[in-house]
Formats: sequence, structure tokens, C-alpha cells
Amino acid sequence: MNKALLIALALHLMGCATARTLDAAKPGAPVVYAGTRLDLYAMQGGCCAMDRFGAEAPSYPGLDLPASALLDTLLLPLSALTVLGVGFNATGGL
Repeated sequence: MNKALLIALALHLMGCATARTLDAAKPGAPVVYAGTRLDLYAMQGGCCAMDRFGAEAPSYPGLDLPASALLDTLLLPLSALTVLGVGFNATGGL
């Protein structure tokens, strides 16, 4: 059961607007609640998501909206610090 849940979560994150905007790195793109804003933009018929957000909108933004809102809320402290100019130079491994 846990494997099925992990596979479903991984498949959802591949299409998740928040996950897409995390590595977009487009200058001037929204950072705070970026995935939620991308979903709302797509639902309102926005034409140029790549130009505005640096990422393509998901195929079904209405289905993605709750998960993106939750993930954006969890990432809110990090995105707020990013907007304030606090940088993270984290490295991993041994």
C-alpha cells in the first residue's frame, strides 16, 4: 500500500505546478505561491504561462490546485526568505 501511495505522489508531483515553478528560475517570476498562481492563471485562460512563470501550466489545473496550494503553504517560509533575499548554499553528500 505504501508503494502505491509513493508512486501516486511521484506521478502527481511530475505534473504539479509548484514542482514545475521551483526550478523555473525566470527573472521576475512570482515566487510566493507560484504554483497556485500558475494554476489560477491557467484556469482563467492565461495564454503565456511560460513567459510569465517560466513553466508550463499543468494539463488539469483544477485538479492540481489543492495539492499546489498545500505544497506552496508548506514551502511558504522558504519562498518568503527567497523574496527577502536570503540565499541558501546547501550542499549534501559526504
